Amino acid sequence: MKEKLIMGNLAHCGIFVQDLQKAEDFYCGILGFSKEYMFHDNVIFVQKGNLVLEIICDGKDHRKENKDEIRHIALSCKDIEKVYAFLVEKGVEVEERGIVKFEDFGANGCRFFMFRGPEQERLEFQEIL
Repeated sequence: MKEKLIMGNLAHCGIFVQDLQKAEDFYCGILGFSKEYMFHDNVIFVQKGNLVLEIICDGKDHRKENKDEIRHIALSCKDIEKVYAFLVEKGVEVEERGIVKFEDFGANGCRFFMFRGPEQERLEFQEIL
């Protein structure tokens, strides 16, 4: 039997911004998202229903890139080592830092890794701990 990749739902979409407060005011104040948590003083996660956005502020002007693309799409999973091994075995381009763990993400931390799709689109698998 051919092994299949098991994944959950869309975890979040990441958006780069220059002004975090302006982005929070727009997504929460105008579009009705709720701010779920802040991470490292420059990232907020906002949620409305099942849709989660990761808003990342690095102080750079990303308006040109943001106009035409989504920065990354994150997919949830339960066994990140198995997912990672499966993709490596299939020859998928995985970013060199491998599986990363953030202890201070949410209640119990998370683990994730970034990889590329066939058109170099940036994707992420994330396991909430």
